[in-house]
This record gives sequence, C-alpha cells and structure tokens, in this order.
Amino acid sequence: MIVYVPAAMEAAPAPVRRPRKPSANREKLIAIAHELMARHGFAGTSTEQIVRRAGITRGALYYQFVDKRDLFRAVCEALLARLALRLWSETMDAVAREPSGEQAELRVGCLRLLDSCADPEVRQILLVDGPAVLGFDEWRRLQEPTTLGLLRHALGHLVEAGRLPAERIEPMAHLLFGALTQAAVAIGSALDPEHARRVHRDCLENLLRGLEGEPA
Repeated sequence: MIVYVPAAMEAAPAPVRRPRKPSANREKLIAIAHELMARHGFAGTSTEQIVRRAGITRGALYYQFVDKRDLFRAVCEALLARLALRLWSETMDAVAREPSGEQAELRVGCLRLLDSCADPEVRQILLVDGPAVLGFDEWRRLQEPTTLGLLRHALGHLVEAGRLPAERIEPMAHLLFGALTQAAVAIGSALDPEHARRVHRDCLENLLRGLEGEPA
C-alpha cells in the first residue's frame, strides 16, 4: 500500500545535534517551549519568547540546542516519555478490570493511545507540528522505541494464550504500529478531530477484539 504523505511532512535535513548537557536551563527551556508550543504552535512560538520566559540568554539556549527545531524535538521526546508512562499506568489499571485479563492489554493499550490524541497538547505538538517540523520519517522513528516495545509486550500475552504464534510478534507489532501512526496522522489533520478519533477507535477495536478471541 502506498501512503500519501503531504509535502509539508516530507523529511527535512536534520541538524547535527549537540550532545546532551545536564542542566537546569535545559529542562526549563523544554518545559517553557512545551507550554508555548502547545498553545501557539511551533510557527507561532519564537526563540525570543522562550528565552524571555526562561530568564536566560539566547546564547544559553544555543548552548543546549542547535536551533528551534532541535528544541522542538526535545519537547516531543519529553512529551512522548510522559505519555508512555501515563498510558502504561492507565492500561494496567484498566486491564485489571477486564474479563479476559492480560489478553486485553493490546486492545486496551492501543485504544488508550488513540484516546490520548484528544488531548489538545498531544494533538498540537505531536500530531500537527510533529510530522510537519521533523519530517514524517523522523517523527515516526521518534515513537518507535516506546510504542513498539509496548506492542511487543502486549502481543506476548496473546502468544501465551495461544492466540498468536510467537514468530508473528514482530511483524504484528510493526503492522499495528503502522496502523496507529496513520490513525494519528488522520486525527491530527482532520477538520473534525474528535469524529476522526471515534471512527478510527471503533475500527481498531473491532480488529483487536478478533485477535483477543472476542466477537467484534
């Protein structure tokens, strides 16, 4: 299947990133950039606004980051890390109440992930600006370590239950990662994001209940 990627989402040359330097300034810049970019978007936030709010010099910003795009990437990384921890906690709580137990982890986790697309900060930073600023390929790679890891873990429960051959964990994880990525893109670019989220959520739930052995 050929997936159409708008020109604005094509990969842009990545800057040579500076080594991470432990610094209170770095965390402050990421937090302030997150707040401003969630509210005004990447294009609507200037480095001057960021350093003024942080109370530091522009030189201090460029000591930590190559440019605004490099700072934005750090904002995305921090947001993805927080989102992963929240999703893991919420998924485990929900799975504990599911009749099918751990076999429900894949369905519950994937649906929670789509539900997170309704968060205005997630939508603006990760779904609207993420692909446009970083390029689709880099944006996708940024999510791979956490999302694929969670998918593999959840698919392992289906292997234990005899619902899935062990050798299919890896291809199934990548198929589901692709589906979740495309769903996120569709939700982020939709004129009615909430409607798009509900439609993709219903379709995904039907598919995953089939893997779980429940009627769709």
